[in-house]
Amino acid sequence: MSTAEKIPDFADLYLRPSEKEVNDQRERYRQAVRIGFVEMERITEEVVIPELRRLGRY
Repeated sequence: MSTAEKIPDFADLYLRPSEKEVNDQRERYRQAVRIGFVEMERITEEVVIPELRRLGRY
């Protein structure tokens, strides 16, 4: 095997994320979606519904 065959491709080393990085990104995305959902629920319960009740539309 020549030296060129042993050296990893530049793209593999520097451009493509590792499997761990991909999994970490995926988990951060899932966590952000969960947080966003909880916050939307809180805003709806604390702001939107009381305002609709005040206006007599809920």
